[in-house]
Amino acid sequence: MGVDYNIPLNLGVDRKYHIVRFFPKKSSYEFINIAIIIYDNQNIEKRVITEKHLTKLSNCNFINNKIIKNAVANLKNLLYANLSKSELISNLKNRYKNSIDTSFSLSYRSNKSIHEVSDFLYNEYIGYKFQEKIKKDKIEEIKEVTNTLLHSEFKSYFKYEKSQEFDFSLINKKNRVHNIIVGSLLKQDDIKKALFVSPFFNESSNIKEKYDFFYVNELSEDDILAKRLNMLEKGKFNPLNANNKDNIVKSLEIIVDN
Repeated sequence: MGVDYNIPLNLGVDRKYHIVRFFPKKSSYEFINIAIIIYDNQNIEKRVITEKHLTKLSNCNFINNKIIKNAVANLKNLLYANLSKSELISNLKNRYKNSIDTSFSLSYRSNKSIHEVSDFLYNEYIGYKFQEKIKKDKIEEIKEVTNTLLHSEFKSYFKYEKSQEFDFSLINKKNRVHNIIVGSLLKQDDIKKALFVSPFFNESSNIKEKYDFFYVNELSEDDILAKRLNMLEKGKFNPLNANNKDNIVKSLEIIVDN
């Protein structure tokens, strides 16, 4: 996953980390991330898949429940044994030869604490799979509320223009076209979807630069999300808060006036 672009390379501490992976069927070369080990010169943080997430994985019909639970238990025995950091890293670099394997050493630079970074990396590599349905429901809710508002309170302010690239393409009374993508700042796929239609990042884009671009979603003070907001702004998107109905109304009012 391309996580390195989220934090400027001249800021923060450069930490190394490994992803521990479980292979349901070794010969298929398919794996599931089950742990993150991150460390710097002073600290080491170990994040193993939670029991809640492990239970959800165990219910998948292509995973042997007993094998994955034993694998996670064995992994915990290694990670929480009384080993020095160098001994543990040495074990990780040797890599396993059964249903568990590890990535090579990766790096991530951040000015946050090692615990905060481990939270982010856990979600980036493991937790995201279990949040996808929730986030999809939230995004669908945003689309439904926005659509209802466009056909009621804002009916006289906009007309639709069909578009395959966007969730909503609206023309206001100033004949300005406003293209809206609804997505999550936490999901890199949503960011990539937005940047793909931007002439700034994609020379083959047939979208005209005179258009206004809007990426509608909740905002955050987090440094990582702030970096993603900055990327969207470079791509000529205007990030607007649509976390609830009141914020969607405010966002549509901004579009009316532009």
